Amino acid sequence: MSNAKTRLRVLASAASIAAAATLVAPSAARAETVYTFADVQKHATQQDCWSIVNGGVYNLTNFIPRHEGGSKVIIAMCGIDGSSSYNGRHGRSQGEENEPARALAQYRIGVLDPSSVPSATTNYTMTQVAAHNSAGDCWSVVSGKVYNLTAWIPKHIGGPGVITSMCGIDGTSLYNSKHQGSASAAGALANYVIGTLSGSSTATPSTPTAPKKTYTMKQVKKHRSATDCWTVVNKGVYNVTAWIPKHPGGSAVVVSMCGKKATALYKTQHAGDAAAASVLKGYRIGRIA
Repeated sequence: MSNAKTRLRVLASAASIAAAATLVAPSAARAETVYTFADVQKHATQQDCWSIVNGGVYNLTNFIPRHEGGSKVIIAMCGIDGSSSYNGRHGRSQGEENEPARALAQYRIGVLDPSSVPSATTNYTMTQVAAHNSAGDCWSVVSGKVYNLTAWIPKHIGGPGVITSMCGIDGTSLYNSKHQGSASAAGALANYVIGTLSGSSTATPSTPTAPKKTYTMKQVKKHRSATDCWTVVNKGVYNVTAWIPKHPGGSAVVVSMCGKKATALYKTQHAGDAAAASVLKGYRIGRIA
C-alpha cells in the first residue's frame, strides 16, 4: 500500500511541475494558429482590425487609439499585409531592445499561411475597369496592374477623395504624382491587386494611349447633361459623366462643362495641377475635329 501511495505522490509532483512549466512559457509550449490571407481580409475596419507584418498575424484593434504615431497609420494596415508600412517606419529588427517590435508583439495572434496569398494573374480590359467607377465599387489601373481599391478609400491617409478620383480609370499618373518612390505607399497598394491590364506590361508604367477618334462640336453638344456629359479641354474630348459625383470641388463645376468647350473654365480651376490633369486624362475618348 505504501508503495502505491509513493507512486501517486511522485505522479502528482510531476504533474505540478509540468503545469508550472506551462505557465512560465505558454507560447513555447503551443504552436501558433495559422491564418489565411482571406481570414485577415475579413477584419479590415477600425472596429475589427487585423494585419500581417513579416509573416505574423496581429489583431491591432486595441492598438489603434494607443499608437504614438497616430491612429491613421494603423487603420491603413487593417485587413492587409502591412509589412511595408511597418518596416518603412520601424525596420525589420526584433527583440527586447526594439520598442516598436515589443509593442507589436502584444497583439500577435498567429502566423500567415504563405500559400494563401493570392497571385494576381487575371487579365482585365479597360472597359471592365471603367465599369467599377464609384466609391462603393472602385477599380483602378496603376502601371499596368488592376487594383480593387474599394476597401482602401476610407483608410487612405491622404483622404478618400484622392482614391475616389482614380475609380474606373488608369490612375498611374495621379498615383505617381503623389507617391512615386514611396515604399510604404507601394506596399499598401500591393495588397489590392487583382490582376493585370490586358495587353499591358507590368514592367513599365502604363499610361492611357490618347484615343484617335475625332469628334465634332455638334456631337459633343449632344452630351450636355449630368447623366451624359462630354466636354472639350485643350482640343481633347472627354466623357466626364462618371467624374461628376467624384469631383472634390463639387459636381456643379463639372456639370457646367457638359457639352461645351471648357478649356478656360478648367484652367481657372486646375492650371498647373498635375494631379487634376492625370484624373482628366483617364476620361479622354478622343479629340475635337
